[in-house]
Amino acid sequence: MTRHVAIYRTDSPRYRLLRGPLKRWLAEHRIPGLWTPRLRGFQVRSERIPDAVAMLEAEGSRVHLYEREAV
Repeated sequence: MTRHVAIYRTDSPRYRLLRGPLKRWLAEHRIPGLWTPRLRGFQVRSERIPDAVAMLEAEGSRVHLYEREAV
């Protein structure tokens, strides 16, 4: 099964928003993420995004990067 993940910009340059079925995946890979109900996704520090994208793609996930803020 292919996991679809979307990564968006947030108001803060320090964080990015990840959307997708990631709760267990983030915990297994020890990537701290904060669930935000208002934005319906996990906020992850920007410096962790390249590592997360590489790991997700290596596992066969489809990752979409957006340079706009999530609605």
